[in-house]
Amino acid sequence: MLFADDEIVVVNKPAGLLVHPTIEGEQDTVLARAAAELQRRTGRHRRVLVVHRLDRDTSGVMVLA
Repeated sequence: MLFADDEIVVVNKPAGLLVHPTIEGEQDTVLARAAAELQRRTGRHRRVLVVHRLDRDTSGVMVLA
């Protein structure tokens, strides 16, 4: 996680990681990791939504809301 406030979260997505699950039960995704890190930092569950996506094999900075 590069940045987080009450409105947005900015993360550096590694290549090979999905942004969101493509099948039910898939748990290691950018969204899941961001939500877990926010919960660790704030002590509360927060829903994280995709602003834009990157393909699985693409790495780079992503903005989540």
